Amino acid sequence: MRVALLLTCLATTPALGLTSDLIRSSDGCSQILTVQRANCLYEKHWQCPNDLLLQEVFNTSEVVMRGQVSKDDMFGNFTLSETRIFFETKRVEGDNARARFIETGQATSRAFMTASSVSHSFDAELVVQAKRIPNMKEIGGRNYVAVEMKNRLEFPETGTKNEYEVEVLILDDLNLFITHQTFSSHLDQSDQIVSMSFEGEPGFYTTSPQYNCGETS
Repeated sequence: MRVALLLTCLATTPALGLTSDLIRSSDGCSQILTVQRANCLYEKHWQCPNDLLLQEVFNTSEVVMRGQVSKDDMFGNFTLSETRIFFETKRVEGDNARARFIETGQATSRAFMTASSVSHSFDAELVVQAKRIPNMKEIGGRNYVAVEMKNRLEFPETGTKNEYEVEVLILDDLNLFITHQTFSSHLDQSDQIVSMSFEGEPGFYTTSPQYNCGETS
């Protein structure tokens, strides 16, 4: 489930003994959004130096994912702390520009990644077909442009494939793409957004998930 969520959100976490040039923490960044999800996760979004966007995803006790992406690009780098695997985007074939996608409303891309654990590295490819949804999505009294993304994650070394669909919201004013919900047979419960809090609003500085935590193992 978290693979699907974070391949779209492009999240990554440090402190895994892996070397990279990623942002190591939110130091020097400005928080711009807090999101609460239906599966006992919450996330913070940050604007950072050098036009980078940082996302941190938390459960009840720790950061479970952290990722970064250039504000101009669709794909970035992330790590899943559960599996201790770091995914780095090496190159993209097809559309990678956020501005182009917002303008045209559709994109087809293949991102070539290297996945690294402490002891092993292997290749991964993420194929994405994205199309704007005609109807707006309403959350907390605000309406957002929504995008349907059909994703296929492939591991050439083993021939393994994982297909899933994601509904993404575009927050133009913050230049953010945020997963609204994931549709996959691997989901044990919905990861749908329940609330979003901007600076000055209740919940913006929260440090705990708020929904369905008693139902999460």
